[in-house]
Amino acid sequence: KKAEDELHRANLTIEVANRELQQAFGREQLKARTDELTRLNNRRYFYELSRKLFNLARRYQTPLSVFIFDIDHFKQINDKYGHQFGDTVLRHVAQVISEHVRETDVLARYGGEEFIVTLPNTTVHEALAAAEHLRKGISASREIANGRKIIVTISVGVAEMMIHEDTLDRLIQRADQALYTAKNAGRNCSRFFSSDCAYLPKASKRQ
Repeated sequence: KKAEDELHRANLTIEVANRELQQAFGREQLKARTDELTRLNNRRYFYELSRKLFNLARRYQTPLSVFIFDIDHFKQINDKYGHQFGDTVLRHVAQVISEHVRETDVLARYGGEEFIVTLPNTTVHEALAAAEHLRKGISASREIANGRKIIVTISVGVAEMMIHEDTLDRLIQRADQALYTAKNAGRNCSRFFSSDCAYLPKASKRQ
């Protein structure tokens, strides 16, 4: 009886240890995939997920778009209000974008003040509508700095994959070119990539 009790206690100890190890492993996996400041996907995990979506879109010839954006004049925000407030702005933007995307979209902090979203089953016009909705949502919100409300704005570049000749890296590169055009247009706007320049078309409804 005593031996059985000791064995039972030993088994319970092993079970508890295994659960703790699994939880620790899960936390480490999550940490490896997540941006520490914003709690969004990090760049590496974004690529891992987006490549899967990209390959599926190519296989089944369904639309897929990407938009990339950064916070306008973020350096000035940091310089004027301090890096701690800059971090608050980054977390705020991450929260807003999380509320504006679908569960099937992949969003991440791409680096610094730059964020990126992959949108499966989404044309460039639908992605532009989503980007504009997000842009307006961010600019409509306010952050408090030194007792003052400040407006945070973003510039967005959008691109859609080309089924037969594109790669994910090229798609992101084209979205980045559209972002550059948005900045040159005065910032706080969205642009999509085309072969000759980046336009702002009439946005269609996105399901």
